[in-house]
Amino acid sequence: MKKTFIITCLLFISQLSNAQYIGTIYLYTPNGSLVIAELYDEYYTPNEIEYWTNWCLNKYQTAELLAPMTGTYNCHSYAWNMVEGGPLCWINDICQVRKYWLDGSYEETTKAYAEKIVWIEFEDATGNSY
Repeated sequence: MKKTFIITCLLFISQLSNAQYIGTIYLYTPNGSLVIAELYDEYYTPNEIEYWTNWCLNKYQTAELLAPMTGTYNCHSYAWNMVEGGPLCWINDICQVRKYWLDGSYEETTKAYAEKIVWIEFEDATGNSY
């Protein structure tokens, strides 16, 4: 069975108004490209964090949870920034994430040699994923 790793990253658009925007932060890819990210305060209660973390674990039962649900950072930030020693922040735009491989900091390789994996799932208005 294929092992999947998940980093929970749930900031629902309807809940964005609950987050206190703190400011913009500037990050850099390993090759020096500018990545623009945002800073938010933690607006989820401990009970909400537990609920959404458990929701993800139930939805993706064969996955291993790498980081809990949070309002201060998302999966893009965790995978591309924080694991490299970067700060808590929210990388909200896939165009910012693309800079990590478009500038040559990372490149496509085979699964056996992969350090990071990009997997993008889209959901339409009816809840169907593709």
